[in-house]
Amino acid sequence: MTLAMDASFNVEQDWRVSGGIEWLQAGRLGLRAGGTLSRYASPGFSLGAGWKFRSTLIGPEAAYSLDYAYLPFGLQTREDGDVIK
Repeated sequence: MTLAMDASFNVEQDWRVSGGIEWLQAGRLGLRAGGTLSRYASPGFSLGAGWKFRSTLIGPEAAYSLDYAYLPFGLQTREDGDVIK
């Protein structure tokens, strides 16, 4: 299991804290979840999954991975209604 956290602060007194967790089953199947908090933006979250495998389908044995992420789509706005870019 992997835990990660990141924080950023800037001169405009805006702050953002992000965190996530990844669980790997037998080194092949991974499940991920994360979230973000910010002073001016609404909270956000994400989910993901991944699969690692080896195959000889396209030539010599090689490692492949297939990943998927779900990120809710939408414009993040500040409390004053301005869109965050």
